[in-house]
Amino acid sequence: MTVGLILSVLALIISAIVWGFGANSSNPHLAGRGKVGVLVSCGPR
Repeated sequence: MTVGLILSVLALIISAIVWGFGANSSNPHLAGRGKVGVLVSCGPR
């Protein structure tokens, strides 16, 4: 259970970084993938 929580938080952090990088580089595809990653990692388990 602890490993799942750690992986979920790690996925959230990585997705947020991808979202920010995509938004700053004017890359809507990358920003969209980051948004989806954030939503999935915050979803119910």
